[in-house]
Amino acid sequence: MNKKKKLDWCIGRLGEDGNWWLEETSNDIHWDLDGTGLIDPKQMSFINDSIEPLRDYGLESEIIDSAFYTFRIEQALDGNKVKLKRSKQSLTESNEPLFVLPDAIDEDNSPYADFIDHILKLRIAMINDQLELSQPLDLEETEEDIREMQGNDFFMGKGTHYFSEISAILEYLPGGFELDDQEKDRKQGEDEEDLEDVLSDINEEDEEEIIEKDETMQWDDDQDESKID
Repeated sequence: MNKKKKLDWCIGRLGEDGNWWLEETSNDIHWDLDGTGLIDPKQMSFINDSIEPLRDYGLESEIIDSAFYTFRIEQALDGNKVKLKRSKQSLTESNEPLFVLPDAIDEDNSPYADFIDHILKLRIAMINDQLELSQPLDLEETEEDIREMQGNDFFMGKGTHYFSEISAILEYLPGGFELDDQEKDRKQGEDEEDLEDVLSDINEEDEEEIIEKDETMQWDDDQDESKID
């Protein structure tokens, strides 16, 4: 059975924490609707920028594409919700702003779990290659360090959103060290400008379905006057 073919649409809800969360799906697969995060287009743009340096260390596009369901906005709903329709666009090839839902029904044995393992190993390889460490990082110690950070959030009553889990890996560094992120920051700024342009084009296509202006629905603090279709 191909689970991805059955998932035609979902409804996302904007939480008080500023993250999007899964509210309802079109299929009968069991989802934890109380704690499943949706990655929004701006978060996905950040992930794409941060993951790019890992291509030099063996990043596989197929693992990325198989790990996520992709969606585009179909309709704005009341209560800070949106209905999202499945997209066939590839995350590694599309420039369209897409919402993303990890394929993580089986937490320990899923395409998303494979993706997490893949980028963690490559992040460790990059750090060991670029930094002069007295002792190279290993997988087990790095996993423990990241889990400890996520555990602190859990004990403070904060659910771990998928974006937080992914960004914790892509930004991980041992204490006291830094990588040169100037090029990544420049690229991220360019991509955010491209995203704003695309959203503006979507707004102009069908004004009748534009979401009314609401500061909670802004993609960026500087977009006080923008609306989402």
